Amino acid sequence: MTAPRPAPSRSEIIKRSSLTLALGTMGGILFYQLHFPLAFMIGALVAVTIAAVAGANVRAMPKLRVAMVSILGVMLGSAFRPDIIQHLGAWTVSLIWLVPLIAVTVWLGKLVMQRWAKLDAVTSYFASVPGGLMEMTMIGGAEGGDEKRLSMLHALRIVIVVLILPFWFRFTTGYISPSISLSFSSWPPMVDLVILGVCALCGYPFARLCRLPAPQLTGAMLLSAAAHLSGLTQSSPPALLVATAQTIIGASLGARFRNTPVRFFARTFGIAFVLTLVMVAICVAVAGIVHWMTGLPFNSALLAFAPGGLAEMSLIALYLGGDTAYVAAHHIVRITMVVMLVPPSYKLLKRLFPRWLERPASQ
Repeated sequence: MTAPRPAPSRSEIIKRSSLTLALGTMGGILFYQLHFPLAFMIGALVAVTIAAVAGANVRAMPKLRVAMVSILGVMLGSAFRPDIIQHLGAWTVSLIWLVPLIAVTVWLGKLVMQRWAKLDAVTSYFASVPGGLMEMTMIGGAEGGDEKRLSMLHALRIVIVVLILPFWFRFTTGYISPSISLSFSSWPPMVDLVILGVCALCGYPFARLCRLPAPQLTGAMLLSAAAHLSGLTQSSPPALLVATAQTIIGASLGARFRNTPVRFFARTFGIAFVLTLVMVAICVAVAGIVHWMTGLPFNSALLAFAPGGLAEMSLIALYLGGDTAYVAAHHIVRITMVVMLVPPSYKLLKRLFPRWLERPASQ
């Protein structure tokens, strides 16, 4: 039996975190200079992913990521507008479409993964769920699926969506975000900074108390939205701070692939790319239907249904000048539905259609 690996020392954690931050910062600055969309997040993600697969001793920095996601939550909350109530009817129709979206995505994704990628039924099923990275990986592993492959497929799904959508909108709409000032002179007044800081600090415990999904983001976002809608402040977090948050989030996502063999990464990336294209194609169809039924902007609907992360998709909506509240609301509901409904649905399907979800043979 292999002895458990000793916990890393404080100096090792600092060294690995510093390397990750340095790589992420260089990638972010490079992409910013090249005028890439969401430059700091995508640049850090690409740089650290390449380094991680190449064998660099990078680190995901989970605690620092939680703090940075809270800052992004405050930023997203500042984009909420008072006319939200006027659109609740259209939002309701749009939210209802999440149910068939998830069902069709899981069914078609499983079919593609099993017949084309030759994955087992359990891994194919849980890999095709559009959300719940940790939950789907743990439950799928417990049911006999390939836990390592599941974790990689879900992480790569988020990465691929983050890489594809900003460039898709850049080339299809021609939209280029306004240049941002990273100087300290662009910071808001101290009173506003204090209000925004309180939203960031209190958001996580508030969301945990209310048992909200993705509490590190949703709590700060809701408190910030309340502060802005009430007129308490009209300021947003400084651009330099938001760029730092994007860099750390992108770097942490890329660091997930540390110690991944190149061949395993390449094959899994290919599978994830095809699976993500299937998911995005379904999202495009549903977004088109919702746009036709409600008149809601197609781009916002596509981001709302996209199989990416809540923070990442909301950031893209903010980058495009879209309806951030609409996009965030859909991802919060999607995460809740996936976590609450997919596990019992799996058990029901296994009872009704055992051959469709047969457990892989023991090795």
